[in-house]
Amino acid sequence: MSLKETLADFSTEVAFCAMFAPDSYLVSMSYEKNKAEILQYWAEAKSQLQRDAALIPAIDAQLAEMFAAFEAGDRKKGIDTAMALWNRNIKQME
Repeated sequence: MSLKETLADFSTEVAFCAMFAPDSYLVSMSYEKNKAEILQYWAEAKSQLQRDAALIPAIDAQLAEMFAAFEAGDRKKGIDTAMALWNRNIKQME
């Protein structure tokens, strides 16, 4: 899978997390599955980043903050953090 495809999938999963996590998922999806997919796509993408490699620590921190908020029951903070991450326009990273 190309970096652009991986980042597009990562972006989509982050959007799903913002829309549904942690308790409003459709029947075939769960927070745990969404989290696993986000982490998988991000691990794959960050190993390929070159131009935007300096953004990796900040995105890692946002992911940790987002998951911690959801898992602590702070849905608003989790959604806000997911939206901030999505608004980075991560699909355009290289």
